Amino acid sequence: MQTFFLFWRRLTQWALLLGVCAMAAGCSPLRFLEPDEQLLVKVRLESDSRAVRPAAYRRYVRQEANSRWLSLVKVPLGIYCLSGTDSTRRFNRFVRRIGEAPVVFDASLAQFSAASLQAALVSAGYLHARADYGVESRGRRLTVTFRLSPGELYYVDTILYDVESPQIDSLMRRSARFSRLRRGMPLDASQLEAEQSRLVRLFRNAGYYNLHNEYVSYLADTLSGEKGVRLTLR
Repeated sequence: MQTFFLFWRRLTQWALLLGVCAMAAGCSPLRFLEPDEQLLVKVRLESDSRAVRPAAYRRYVRQEANSRWLSLVKVPLGIYCLSGTDSTRRFNRFVRRIGEAPVVFDASLAQFSAASLQAALVSAGYLHARADYGVESRGRRLTVTFRLSPGELYYVDTILYDVESPQIDSLMRRSARFSRLRRGMPLDASQLEAEQSRLVRLFRNAGYYNLHNEYVSYLADTLSGEKGVRLTLR
């Protein structure tokens, strides 16, 4: 009996979902847009390098299209479209609150996304990376495609240390086995920042309470004609 009720509840939920989708299908979200606005229907992210997975950089995209349920149907947008254009009516306000308004394409956010994607690639060690975007319009519906061109990955070839204090130098040497820096590692800014924070904690625990992250810095010199980098920790 319990199995029957679970099946019936699930069937009812799917029937309700299909009913909402069917009603929303006849409603165009374009009627909620201003004449000079375009509806963002899809955002793609592509890479010309197999070493860089686009999904790993998705979080740097600053504007996404309306959300989908089960990766198939834009149910929240469909619910929103069931409302009328008169925002003073109580029913329309209620439906809009539980739905999702159409996403209007913002060119400035697309440009900011491309800049963020490029910066993220550079931070990961792709020093000559590029990221741009293109748009494809069908009427007032628009698809944005971001293209990642990472280029060559740079790695740490040599690690040097420039330490003024003998006491600090001694502390660093004794904790060297915990260092995040390794020869052959990608020139990844997140790893460099992690090592910076580790050293500052180490120094503070040893009594150097006034030290902070700005006291530890890096100098990276690219080797002529090579992908290796000579990294100096100061």
